[in-house]
Amino acid sequence: MLIFDRVLSQDNSSIAHVQSDSLQIVHSYHNKIYPDTIKLKSITVSAKHIEETHFSTYRIPKIVMEAQKERSLGEMLQKVAPIYLKDYGPGNTSTITLRGTNAAQTQIYWNGVPINAAGTGQTDFSTIPVMSGDEILILPGLVSLEKGSGGLGGSIEINNNLRWNENNRCEANIETGSFGYQSYGGKAAIRYKTLQSKFYTRFQSADNDFEYINNTLAEPRKEKRVGASNHQWLVGEDFYLNTDSLNSIEIHIFTQSLHRDIPSPISSVQLPENEKMKSDDARIMASWRHQSKNQFRLGLKSAWTYNYMNYQNKLAAINSTYTTHQGFLIMNASKYWKNNTHLESEIRFQSQVARTANYANNINRNITSLWIKLNHHLGSFVNLYAGMRKEIAESTSTPLLPIVGVELFPTATKNLAFYMAFAKNSRIPALNDLYWVPGGNPNLKPEISHHLESGLRFQQNLLNRISFGLQVNAYSSRIKDWIAWMPDSVMISIWKPSNLKHVKASGFEILMDIGCTWSKTSLNSRLSYAFNITNEETEDDHQERQLQLPYTPQHIGNFSLYLVHHSFGFIYSMNYIGKRFINYNESYVLKPYLLQDVSFDYHFSVKKHEIKLTLKFYNLLNVQWENIAYQPMPGRYFHLGFSFLLNH
Repeated sequence: MLIFDRVLSQDNSSIAHVQSDSLQIVHSYHNKIYPDTIKLKSITVSAKHIEETHFSTYRIPKIVMEAQKERSLGEMLQKVAPIYLKDYGPGNTSTITLRGTNAAQTQIYWNGVPINAAGTGQTDFSTIPVMSGDEILILPGLVSLEKGSGGLGGSIEINNNLRWNENNRCEANIETGSFGYQSYGGKAAIRYKTLQSKFYTRFQSADNDFEYINNTLAEPRKEKRVGASNHQWLVGEDFYLNTDSLNSIEIHIFTQSLHRDIPSPISSVQLPENEKMKSDDARIMASWRHQSKNQFRLGLKSAWTYNYMNYQNKLAAINSTYTTHQGFLIMNASKYWKNNTHLESEIRFQSQVARTANYANNINRNITSLWIKLNHHLGSFVNLYAGMRKEIAESTSTPLLPIVGVELFPTATKNLAFYMAFAKNSRIPALNDLYWVPGGNPNLKPEISHHLESGLRFQQNLLNRISFGLQVNAYSSRIKDWIAWMPDSVMISIWKPSNLKHVKASGFEILMDIGCTWSKTSLNSRLSYAFNITNEETEDDHQERQLQLPYTPQHIGNFSLYLVHHSFGFIYSMNYIGKRFINYNESYVLKPYLLQDVSFDYHFSVKKHEIKLTLKFYNLLNVQWENIAYQPMPGRYFHLGFSFLLNH
């Protein structure tokens, strides 16, 4: 059982057959807590055809999501994937870096709908709870073009999925810990005939008054963080209805409210409660799917997202409000043929509306995106893939965006695969890039990337007890007209975006999974490492080498281990981030850091009630570290959790 389940290409027939002589998955504790893991003897499982995904895509399984359900999406991903989380502190703004690109070049999809902020083009990962999704997919590099443009570094999918084999259930969670941390949440799932509903909610707050060493002083001393408290409340609801065997309807609703105090950098005078931010988010999506008996599928999806943000700075006399609405209409169709061919097409209409005093005028922008993909298997050993995307935005011209690739399977079992692919991608400027006052640049060009990638995947099961997985990816991308905000040459207090000439990002990733089961014990581990060089290409002959872009570490690595024995569980994770420069001339560097976390849990049953106790220790070795310059992070701290589950 691997820490990551690969999302591999499937056969194009309507039924996928999976056979196993002996699938042994530990014990009742594991079965009850992770219902997607079941103990079976020799079986044959049949299911409808699933979406084909290629190259380096992988999903995070339930065992990881369950262990991290009280954390944010960014906190979980940095433990199990080779990404860099750019974090301003617990509960504060956090963004991620994929393959050396910036936060706006990573696209986030919620049930197929892009949810990056229209203003910044980014996503605050501290506002996305792990508990809000049933499935999380990471699509690094060029494969993200299949979902939409703009993901020059890749994209992340958050999906809510239907599981008809799940019983009615109700779950409550309480967690408390250091620095005033408190979390109260719950889930409920109800099924009646062809209708299923899932509900979840959570309230979370923290003072974040941890101690740190202030090294900016002439004589460094220990201080306590002030003005860093936050609280968040969220509610979500999912509805699923199978009208008949060929048609289904889904409705997904998510809303949250966030209040946070923004602490001052430790290099300046500490002003508690000087800066505050309030954010309200809401999104709703309704979809209809039809699958005919001749393997022709239709889909229609409509969605609306809303974001309200208020920022206050008492010292600077700022009280700024920003409101955006985004509407989506998505139509797709696909067809499977018996000659191992799959054709897919999609058209997406997107409307953006922004209202803020920070723009000279109210902004309305419409974007249309067209996609077509053809996939064909040549026998059992070769898979050919080609796609084309075209994006049409008002007052912005973007080129055709092709992707072509080939996968080779040297063995009949397909446990070994080699692939190579090329793609062109593009990202149009965000609204703030164009219209922010002061600083916006309406003459910005879209970013254009050319991406080449190759790699291999290998999976092997030994003695029905040991599983091994290896994935190696190498990539190189050249991004033209990279958008970067820098101080104005005349008024350095004003930052303006401009197009850099060219930026080159290249590197490789190694991901290895090992899992084994015996008797009532299971052990799963994952090791990942990423090396990346991202720099601006210049024509300066006097410059000996190209400089690494700010906040782009060359080395990222992590290791995680999950051990379950009887009713006990143990998790260990390690995360390494190499040095990062904070400016374009590499004159100031943040030191590398190595963080280690451990957690222990115990599970027991009382009649139909399942109870789980959890103790977690973060930053076990009490490392003093920074993700952002002059923004200290906490040393060692703990969380104590209690979960109550009722099955009907």
